[in-house]
Amino acid sequence: MEKKSLRTLIDIFCVLVGLVVSILMFMGPNTTIAIEIIANYPHADQEIQTYEDLQDLFSLRKKTWGDGTPITLFVFPQSSYTHIALCKQKLKIFPFQLKNIWSDLFSVGVAKKPVLVKSEGEMIRAVLKIPGALGYLEALEKKTNLTVIKISYE
Repeated sequence: MEKKSLRTLIDIFCVLVGLVVSILMFMGPNTTIAIEIIANYPHADQEIQTYEDLQDLFSLRKKTWGDGTPITLFVFPQSSYTHIALCKQKLKIFPFQLKNIWSDLFSVGVAKKPVLVKSEGEMIRAVLKIPGALGYLEALEKKTNLTVIKISYE
């Protein structure tokens, strides 16, 4: 009987630890970092005016820019604070919701997977290299030839 009680306590402890980690991950100070959307497309700031426009791009519903240039989406790993902040601050959804949207589209073959990058330097180089590319990062400090997209949330 004591082993069963101990096992129950261990299970409860594990659930509580998981809950605390989840709360810290989604509400921790690093999720309030400034996120900038960057594009290698000169009219991106004119085509993306609202977070709904941004959702269309990041949920892979919009595949080309206004002139027909294909959009190549670059993203960070889903567990990164930058990706979590993008989802919550800019897209107004949780990362798991975006992951589910992508999974649904990939399973039926109507969208290609975003390209995964591991660092901000890699993100900048990748977006600069491909016309029509779209990505995001923490506040851009250096001047580049990228278009930084400002969105109105009113």
